[in-house]
Amino acid sequence: MKILVPTDFSKKAYSALHYSLKLFKGKSCVFYLMSIREISDYISDDLLQSDANESLYDSLILKNRKKLGELVKDLENQYSGEDYTFKTIADYNGFTDAIKRVIALEKIDLIVMGSNGARGAKELIFGSHSLRVIRKVPAPVLVVPQDYLYNGLEKILLSLDYDQVFAPAEIEPLKKIIPGPQAFVEFLQMKNKDFDEVLWKDQSEKLNKSFRDLNFTFQTIAKVPFEAAVSSIEQIQKQDLIVLQAEKENFLERIFHVSSISSIIKNTTIPVLILHPSA
Repeated sequence: MKILVPTDFSKKAYSALHYSLKLFKGKSCVFYLMSIREISDYISDDLLQSDANESLYDSLILKNRKKLGELVKDLENQYSGEDYTFKTIADYNGFTDAIKRVIALEKIDLIVMGSNGARGAKELIFGSHSLRVIRKVPAPVLVVPQDYLYNGLEKILLSLDYDQVFAPAEIEPLKKIIPGPQAFVEFLQMKNKDFDEVLWKDQSEKLNKSFRDLNFTFQTIAKVPFEAAVSSIEQIQKQDLIVLQAEKENFLERIFHVSSISSIIKNTTIPVLILHPSA
């Protein structure tokens, strides 16, 4: 399993990293710890403070590379009993472009990122880094709320909007992180006036086949907004993970503007796994 964990060395990034390390305990994994410093941030924050003899490369890369090295030493001590390999990447470029390159080059299976919601004007206007990655990078993304502590993965909510269908290949990233038969998956299908019974039957048959070795159940909810239904079940049933599908590009653009997936991620208190349609 190859896992990419972008970090800005913040509290939310450390929370996401340690969540992933505990989630995959007992498995053989390669963790790619990646620090990305965007040039626009450097110019606005550090230009006046930089040494005149210090190159742009030194300012942006070497400092973060040193931090990554120190972080790896600490993790190797904490998780010495695990079959974990740590690799570090320090880059300065566009955030999502840098991640896309690593995904293609290293064949990454999963991206893990931290989130503290929309806290301030910059987050509200431009969206969080997590949302940017979900929207622009076609890879599974696990978003972990700041301060969330891993306490097992037994109850999973897989939620589908009325016009979404999962192909078997799309569910593979979820199956890789499910710990075993003790996990219970609840499939939530949203139902509105355009609900297609034939489509839902086909979908349920595919899900039955994909999860035949697990405990699962189906539930449909009608006349309730998507994010409200997910939030209610999360609070009532105390789920450990929410799984959502990011669909085709025009759908993604639409939901980000009307705050569907973005609203769930900004307000959830538990991790959210976003799966993308298979090519």
